[in-house]
Amino acid sequence: MQRVATYQGSIDSDGLGSTLMHEHIFVRNPELELNLPDGEWDPIEAVDTAVRGLTELHAQGIRTVVDLTVPGLGRDVRRVREVAGRVPVNLVAATGWYTSSTLPV
Repeated sequence: MQRVATYQGSIDSDGLGSTLMHEHIFVRNPELELNLPDGEWDPIEAVDTAVRGLTELHAQGIRTVVDLTVPGLGRDVRRVREVAGRVPVNLVAATGWYTSSTLPV
């Protein structure tokens, strides 16, 4: 049996169930926020919203979500780990970096 690392620890791969493979729990843009601060961003409300949405996905049959928010897109593993502790779905963290310099023209 293969193991898959999630925010809540590793699980057997047969426990993944229906999986969404390319999602973003939170997307932030540090450069934009530095120059144009968003007074509407409330991290507590954002976590609560994510918890509600992921709980609804679970009710629809989704068992695992892969969060592809990498460094460069506002990745905050502490915030996603907080969400993971409050939802019934497995959350998997992506690895790597986002860079526009390697995208095809």
